[in-house]
Amino acid sequence: MDNRNMNILLCGLLVTNGNLGCVALTYSAISVLQTVSERTGVVFHYKIVASKIDEKSIDVLCDQLNVDRKLVEGEVIKNVYRNRKEKQKFLNIVKNWADIAIDATQGDSFSDIYGWRRFINYTYAKILIERNGVPLLLAPQTYGPYKKLKTRMIAKYACNHASVLMSRDEISKNVLRKMGVRKPIVVVSDMAFFLPYQKQELDNSVTNIGLNVSGLLWNGGYTKNNQFGLSVDYQSLIRSAIERLKSDLHNRVYLIGHVISDSLDSVEDDYSVCRKLAEEYKVECAPSFRTPIEAKSFISGLDVFIGSRMHATIASYSSGVATIPLAYSRKFVGLFNNLNYPYVLDMCDSPDNEVLNSMIGYIGEYEKMMDCISESKTMLEEKKDLFIDEIVKWIQEF
Repeated sequence: MDNRNMNILLCGLLVTNGNLGCVALTYSAISVLQTVSERTGVVFHYKIVASKIDEKSIDVLCDQLNVDRKLVEGEVIKNVYRNRKEKQKFLNIVKNWADIAIDATQGDSFSDIYGWRRFINYTYAKILIERNGVPLLLAPQTYGPYKKLKTRMIAKYACNHASVLMSRDEISKNVLRKMGVRKPIVVVSDMAFFLPYQKQELDNSVTNIGLNVSGLLWNGGYTKNNQFGLSVDYQSLIRSAIERLKSDLHNRVYLIGHVISDSLDSVEDDYSVCRKLAEEYKVECAPSFRTPIEAKSFISGLDVFIGSRMHATIASYSSGVATIPLAYSRKFVGLFNNLNYPYVLDMCDSPDNEVLNSMIGYIGEYEKMMDCISESKTMLEEKKDLFIDEIVKWIQEF
């Protein structure tokens, strides 16, 4: 590294994936890092490491963020924990290319709730970076839950050996403290709040309501057996919500997918579920978005947004739309509590009728929600400034 160029290894950040929330983290991270680059005068060269990378998706990212394409490259590495060749390939990048590394673990995958394989593959990559002397910044993300002692101990080790440790909520910070992590923890917010977009205008003679349907929850999770322990019948709740919303003729209902898969049998695909429900109930179906910026731009034109995908609710919230998150894990509560936003509905702790009635009640006072979001605008700007300032300070150390 010279004083004008720096190589940044990006881990746990996706660019070729149907989950627009995960991709939004990558777009946002690079957008913020470009601001840091301008402030410090250091030109950043990025290498995104992921299990799947299509060069066209990098082309689109650079085009939408106005980043020189020569500065961004991808490297396909699928499994550093079990595959010796993949591990060696990763180590070669760490030892011979990377000046620093940033890891976001897809925002919420630094946990064992998705299984041992995902946890250890992501965490082992962090440990390899740390053990080979490359400074690692753990980007704002959710930490935990860690149900097993083994995963808690490994996560604790990785966190204690990071160069900079950031969380996107206070709950995660408390989890780390209880685990015995003693490093300073900077609490900011989810990087996707900082995703750029273009404000859209929809027909203002009606109330435009977006309903994001999660294909993963619709199908019962990866296990297809209520994996996330919902207290509601998700399919029934969504159908009832569409019927109630449609019954008010002043409403225009849009079903919106935020995870879009090319695979016909994907349990995660939102778009296919939205399309079928839109046809069945004769409501609007939003387009199949290419990028998170396209999704956020569309969502920004709505009056109200109801979402089961957390990053879809972040897109609506950060574009000033009255937002009703439908939570299936504590990551929702942690994130929105951090913004003093009380309109989160817990699908793991309330029956269908309670969630539905609260949802309809909130819509009736959506202007109050918008006021609450406006009040948090300053807070979000401060968190973004803190995020940028911490990275600038870190970069200047080198």
